Amino acid sequence: MDFKTKAKLLNTDITIRYEDAVKGDNGEYLLGRSEFDQANSNVCIRISTKDKTGKEFKKSQIDITLRHELFHAIFDMLYFTKESENETLVEWLANATYSLNKQGFNI
Repeated sequence: MDFKTKAKLLNTDITIRYEDAVKGDNGEYLLGRSEFDQANSNVCIRISTKDKTGKEFKKSQIDITLRHELFHAIFDMLYFTKESENETLVEWLANATYSLNKQGFNI
């Protein structure tokens, strides 16, 4: 499934692309990737919809991955480089906001 959507956050254009498989710079498989282009004030977030074997992820996994990449993007846009590089922090924030959302909070 390849699909894209657009959003705006902190005066920055965000493109979110859902792809079968996202690859890193060295061809490695990634769950997601956030790329901040400071000069043009835009972010491209790419989310894998299938695992390495081609099996579709559950919607919950895709939602958590999207949140994870959005937190990277937010930290990058605010120039919080250390926080953006802290995968544990970013993953906990993604899971915490997902949990709150499942309880009825629109986060």
